[in-house]
Amino acid sequence: GAKYTVEDLLRKAESYLSSMETIPLAEKFYAKALQMEPDNTSIMDDYAECLLELDQIDAAADLIKRSIEQDPEGGYQKYMIAGQLAAGMESLSCFNKGIDVLTRFYEEEKQENGETSEKAKELASHVSTAYCSMAEIFMTDCCFEEGAEEECTRLIEEAIKWNHLNAEAHLLRAQCFLAKSEPEMALPSALTSFSLWKDKDEGEWPPYAVRVSTAKIFIELRHLSDATELLEKLTHEDDEDSEIWYLLALCYYNIADDDKNESDCLYDAEECLTKSLRLLKQFDEPMDEAVEKVNSLLQ
Repeated sequence: GAKYTVEDLLRKAESYLSSMETIPLAEKFYAKALQMEPDNTSIMDDYAECLLELDQIDAAADLIKRSIEQDPEGGYQKYMIAGQLAAGMESLSCFNKGIDVLTRFYEEEKQENGETSEKAKELASHVSTAYCSMAEIFMTDCCFEEGAEEECTRLIEEAIKWNHLNAEAHLLRAQCFLAKSEPEMALPSALTSFSLWKDKDEGEWPPYAVRVSTAKIFIELRHLSDATELLEKLTHEDDEDSEIWYLLALCYYNIADDDKNESDCLYDAEECLTKSLRLLKQFDEPMDEAVEKVNSLLQ
């Protein structure tokens, strides 16, 4: 049969990455490509990303370690993956190193083709995403570190500076304001975030988890119309997610609470809670706390 070149194998692998069903096929092509060029770190990085999609965490981590040892300055993707795989301070230093490499690439591209080139924009958007990842670490793993709040704010501002169209960065900014008990500052940021993608095609929406977070922030700020619309769309995507039904019930209760003419909403709320409860009871692990929460609302 015809001999595949490494380029052929990589093109094939990439084409299989676009859908969950075919990712295992992509893995086979990356493995073959790496066999042919065992020292090619760019193949290692793409292969590792593919392995992560397949939940093969250890194999991905081994590849990334090898890639960093062999070529620490070539490519930023390896540091982004390393950052995802590590935790706390170690994770932060991976993202920091990735940003160093990225900004160097960005400066080179800017000198050559100007900052409005497609490549420059893409690199800037990766820098922005990396700053968001770091900000999230200061909100979670490292939230008790000294100066965490200030650092988190600084990182989010950097993320927005590098890409002001990054919806996730504006959402993190809203979360940051909420953490500081400044709801009046949080709403504009949450609305900016939402406005950046709400009218786009589904393929351009942010990940499911980001949209759930957006809805939660809207509920907390009692901005219920957008929250309801968002959650209703999420139920079309996954009608087995008990949390979404619970949040939707909260929306309906709050709407009924705000406006006595909306008594239908109470009926909708109870319907959502019943669904949420049914889904919670299907789980094997004890979900007593969540069931308790839902039951107390049903009373």
